[in-house]
Amino acid sequence: MVLLREIKPEDGRLLDEFLSSLSPRTIRFFTYYPLPKDYGEKFSKRQDIVCYVADLNGKIVGYAWWEPTYASQPTLAICVQDDYQGNGIGKRLLGRLINEAKLRGKKGLQLTVSKDNVIAISLYLRFGFKIVSEFEDSRGTNYLMELRF
Repeated sequence: MVLLREIKPEDGRLLDEFLSSLSPRTIRFFTYYPLPKDYGEKFSKRQDIVCYVADLNGKIVGYAWWEPTYASQPTLAICVQDDYQGNGIGKRLLGRLINEAKLRGKKGLQLTVSKDNVIAISLYLRFGFKIVSEFEDSRGTNYLMELRF
């Protein structure tokens, strides 16, 4: 059973292992820039994020966060390991982030997603996110989406 829990500072190595296991397709949809090898170590110690990991028997198979904690409408991101996509982990992580944002009095959440990432867009739309703008970058067309509470 996959457990959703808050990230801990000691999760850095597990997060780095998770990130190194991602396919090029998932990496392309997930990040706009190459991640340094110690990204997980540094990320897990950040104080300006709210982050949950999907933990399967001590292995991270997904994570999601919003940042910065002080923003009224923070930006979120979600990533699930390829072998676990389509199993509801992203849905659970997104629901957890939305609930936490509401509990903390946020006005909403926003995100950027590739127009080609139709599965993620479908998930966001089901949760009530709206496409508010479209922009181009070196990887193609992207949407800015937001959810207002």
